[in-house]
Amino acid sequence: MGRFEFTGIEEYDELFDSLLFGVFVLLSIFADAFILLSVSQNTALRDNLMFFQPMVLAGIIFFIMADRKEDIGARKILLWSGLCFIGLLGIAFVSNIVTVTVGLVHADQLSILPNYLELAFIGTLGLGFSGLFSTLYFVAMGEEILKGIGMGLFNVFQPIDEIFGINLPEGMVFQPLAWIIVLCWAIAHVFAGQNVWYYCFPVFFDGIWLLFGAQKGGSWLVPVLAHSANNVFFQGLIMMHVI
Repeated sequence: MGRFEFTGIEEYDELFDSLLFGVFVLLSIFADAFILLSVSQNTALRDNLMFFQPMVLAGIIFFIMADRKEDIGARKILLWSGLCFIGLLGIAFVSNIVTVTVGLVHADQLSILPNYLELAFIGTLGLGFSGLFSTLYFVAMGEEILKGIGMGLFNVFQPIDEIFGINLPEGMVFQPLAWIIVLCWAIAHVFAGQNVWYYCFPVFFDGIWLLFGAQKGGSWLVPVLAHSANNVFFQGLIMMHVI
């Protein structure tokens, strides 16, 4: 455990006091300054990245609470980051099929890639150094830190064992408070990301899957890396006009 409690629940606190996650947060803070300087002439990109900067800076709390004595568990983290990334692609594929099946998207657009994304922000990043590292050190890191900080509400709202008489799987994706946090995150993607309204559904399932990966991987770094890989992957496809 770290030097102080964050969520008040040991199983959850262990995800946030991961030394590797704490070091990654600190690295991202330094990287942010360099990236902002490198895009200083690009007003639109700089302003977009500044939106995420307070989220990243708030992550310093996780560096402070990092457990220096605990095993880093890098192999487990990398394994579950990869599995999470594959799962995100699977969710995108299923979402694509559903949007065509229910008539939200024309059948001609059916592919193995998601057809519901506008991704106005990611489209501004480009494929250069700044664009690729921005999604890692600003977008993915910032969003996952924001969700992580929301988990601190477990100090007020404790997890529950059942809903309407139905027992919930033990520890399953930090039920149910985290579901609300992920739902808010998904809805924010519609408005802040300028996406179509039904985009919030696959993003919600993305968030639940990332929480599951964090739980299995034993570190909050798992969703950060998987989220980054997902964004960079689709960023590249968009820039190459594949989607």
